[in-house]
Amino acid sequence: MGPDKNKLQKILNQLDSENHEAALKELTTLFPADIAEIINGLDGERKKSVFLSLPPKKAADVLLALDEESKNMTIEAMDHKKLIAIVEEMETDDATDFIAELPNENAKTILNSISFEESVEVQKLLAYPEDSAGGLMQTEMISIKETTTVKDAINRLKIFSKTNSAEDIHNVFVTNVKGELTGILPINRLILNSANTPINRLINKDPVSVEANVDQEEVAQIFKKYDMLSLPVKDREGKLLGRILVDDIMDVLEEEATEDILKIAGTDEEELLFTHSVFRIASFRLPWLLYSFAGGITTGALIWLFKITLKEVISLALFMPVIMGMGGNVGMQSSAIVVRGIATGRINLSNFVKLLLKEIKVGLFLGLICGSIAGLVAKIWHGNQGLGLVVGISMFLAIFSAAFLGSMIPMIFHRFKIDPAIAAGPIVLAVNDLVGLTIYFGLATMLLRFLL
Repeated sequence: MGPDKNKLQKILNQLDSENHEAALKELTTLFPADIAEIINGLDGERKKSVFLSLPPKKAADVLLALDEESKNMTIEAMDHKKLIAIVEEMETDDATDFIAELPNENAKTILNSISFEESVEVQKLLAYPEDSAGGLMQTEMISIKETTTVKDAINRLKIFSKTNSAEDIHNVFVTNVKGELTGILPINRLILNSANTPINRLINKDPVSVEANVDQEEVAQIFKKYDMLSLPVKDREGKLLGRILVDDIMDVLEEEATEDILKIAGTDEEELLFTHSVFRIASFRLPWLLYSFAGGITTGALIWLFKITLKEVISLALFMPVIMGMGGNVGMQSSAIVVRGIATGRINLSNFVKLLLKEIKVGLFLGLICGSIAGLVAKIWHGNQGLGLVVGISMFLAIFSAAFLGSMIPMIFHRFKIDPAIAAGPIVLAVNDLVGLTIYFGLATMLLRFLL
């Protein structure tokens, strides 16, 4: 557990006092995330001075935890030598992500300046899509041959620890003479066995692994399913390439959830970082508004088709917002469940029918309750039994159809390789509005003689 807020605030205050040097010294003893929190709270010049006072190893961890504004300011403040020193302290996956965000010229300069070995590894990782297993993995890991003994493996571990910056060593990866992954050996099993024990007797054979081209969402699902701390990554021939750690997957889960939510809202994560201009933000949101506008125009045209019915029984207009609102809410609830279920891997084509049947039952139950209440209110309010019947049945059918469509539309998008989060916004709302009003006015037209 990191220091409390009071301690962080105390250090922050000391940075402005005569105890500036003491505060900087105490600052370096904190966790990188806590140092980043303090730097994020400083003004522009102090951000730079405090960050530049950190040693390269600590600065590398802190830089990755800074918000976008602070990160950009500190990068601009660093000279070339300092930046290179920091990048060389990063693990390959972090260095790759960092370099990928830089302008091409800066990225090339850094790749040409860091050590040859790290430059080669980073360039290999840069070749993979950012949202793939290859884009998430790091090449710092311990791999041994399956013919090795426990004694040799421990010696290999000691040598590796002295020459690499890799942390969180949970497993030793075992390969054959071709470099193909054949097993995994947990560290605790390695150190608890006698020195001359052959590694081949101790390994978990046929280990869970992933190919480098697999999407990060699938990787996250594998981590969750098997409760893993690290996952080996291999190429199509089965050769070991690197590993993915659970902390990177935590970032992926947050990123995917945030992306889905923001897609529903018609924007992206960069808007949260205050890096977009008003024009760019508007350009993200405008398509969603246009979809809603188109849906509204279509709904208006539908109402116009039933203008005679509406003219004859003007009280029908009072319940239009209720029918549309209730249907829209139920549709959004169902679509949100499906979108999240698809994102977490809990819902797929094989078990979707089971979910759909459940949502239909929920829709029938909610429709029955809400329809009964709405019908009763309409009857008492206007003293018209026919109106109560039309409102009640329409509410029942609108909620039932909303639950069905709210579940179906995202899955249809997913089936055709379109992000289902897109469907959970104005598309579901527009479709449910149209269906609900068609049911409402269609039923009212059929039963018009009972309404007059």
